[in-house]
Amino acid sequence: MSNDVQTFGTMFTLLVGGAAGYAAGRWIVEPWLATHRPGVTSTNTPRRSLSEGPIDPYAGPSAAMQPIDPYADAPVTAAPIIVATSPIIAGPAATPATVGPITSPSQVDGTTTSPVATAASPGPITAGPITSPSQADGPIASPVQVAVAPPPGPSPSASLHSRKFATPARVRRFDSVFERYRDNIPLAYIRALVDRESNGRPDVRTGSAVGLMQIVPVVLADYNKRHGTAYQNKHLVDPATNVAIGCELLQVISNSYRKNHPRIPNFQPDWNNPRFVELLTFGWNAGFSEAGGIGRVARYLERLGAVDITLDQVTAHARIAGASKHLSNSAKVAWCKSVVALYERERALVEPPATLVA
Repeated sequence: MSNDVQTFGTMFTLLVGGAAGYAAGRWIVEPWLATHRPGVTSTNTPRRSLSEGPIDPYAGPSAAMQPIDPYADAPVTAAPIIVATSPIIAGPAATPATVGPITSPSQVDGTTTSPVATAASPGPITAGPITSPSQADGPIASPVQVAVAPPPGPSPSASLHSRKFATPARVRRFDSVFERYRDNIPLAYIRALVDRESNGRPDVRTGSAVGLMQIVPVVLADYNKRHGTAYQNKHLVDPATNVAIGCELLQVISNSYRKNHPRIPNFQPDWNNPRFVELLTFGWNAGFSEAGGIGRVARYLERLGAVDITLDQVTAHARIAGASKHLSNSAKVAWCKSVVALYERERALVEPPATLVA
């Protein structure tokens, strides 16, 4: 019995001593070592939270994680410039950009568009609108300096500036482009329309409309569909491309009026008739279609027995005919009439009366 008591006492002593030793090492020795040995952190020090505050599961992306716009235009990268190493033949100085007509955006900037290779003057621009994005990019400055020569004699275009016009010179500088694409549309009308649309600025943008004639995306898409082309909005700053699309649209409107309303005199192409010019311009600006434009209102008036249909009648009956709200817009009506008034002033100064051949 005494041996059992002795054994039990020994075990109890070891158990108490072990617990005391563990407590001393855990709460006394370990903190003392942590304060006297550099680089060692006490295990009692609470860990720092990985976040300064609670995470908001509804928070938006940070500035570095803004979403990408899938419809944004890709940046245009300029092609490398390769300068020819052939010898340069000096010749007469190039005609300043302000003397002759302007046919591309680069002439608006007043920079030379290509290196000079011979003494001859630069050749004419291409016969059609641009066909690749590189043609719509900014001008390439020439590294060649041409020898100074006596200025040439007055050119035919210079003599035009001495005449009186109703339209400003900033519009008439594109006359060579207008002539190429206007077909049977009077030059005076194209000048007046461009002046009111863009003030003669090929790079102007108003909402979704772009360029000299303020071409909108739906018109561009229709042109691409008819011709199998792939022009984009960035190409519309090129005067040739913009005017080609705009002049074709004017022809489309005129043909639609003539085809769908053959018994209405003011819908027949006649550039001496201001009522026809008003309806054409209003169709350009407010909508000409048979579905919801001027064509729809004209059909409604024809059913009522009207024959002498005018712009004012179209505007007055647009709502009851179920046509587009743009046809009732008084500001659009005033704008269209201002185009026609400018056209008549311009034509009276520089052109004889014009007749559109059917």
